Amino acid sequence: MKSHRVQAVDSHTGGEPTRVVIGGGPALGGGSVAEQLAVFRDRHDRARSAVVNEPRGSDVLVGALRPAEAVPDLAQEALFEDEMVFVARPGHPLASCRDIDMLARAPCVVAAKGTPARQAFESVFAAGSSPESLVKTGSSVLLRELLLASDHLGFTSALQVESDVAAGRLAILPYRPANTRRPIGLIRRSDWQPTPAQS
Repeated sequence: MKSHRVQAVDSHTGGEPTRVVIGGGPALGGGSVAEQLAVFRDRHDRARSAVVNEPRGSDVLVGALRPAEAVPDLAQEALFEDEMVFVARPGHPLASCRDIDMLARAPCVVAAKGTPARQAFESVFAAGSSPESLVKTGSSVLLRELLLASDHLGFTSALQVESDVAAGRLAILPYRPANTRRPIGLIRRSDWQPTPAQS
């Protein structure tokens, strides 16, 4: 496996070391951002992992909270709630659909297995058939690009697509799944202590 020298700007922010990666990743070839992301994910995951998990990685994350028993070594603090919705491009054949059985026949863009968003998606279809053609991603950019270029539906956070809906790029379908509200908040290691700059 070929290694790549990453170019970064190292600095200090409030006395804390920071790093911004500015280049040096693997060549991904031509094509759309979605195609390049697929190449990066499928062929170069070690590069992604090296950047994300390096020593300057974040001690505190913001995201969907997990059940406490699933993450006993983490402390979580809810900040607000969000709900999951089905979205599509304007003019999509199912843009006014309220029938879950019709939605189950459409290809969908969903979050990765094991995430709170994916668990919510699976709960929507627990009583019947579910879409067979799934594209899995955590990228709202990839989700938007796939929806704009195809007849895929997206199942995502209403807040994540709020600006695309307001700009008319995406539309929330009228079918509103039950029980998909979820807490979003701070997640950190239970033994984490703030540094002097963070306190």
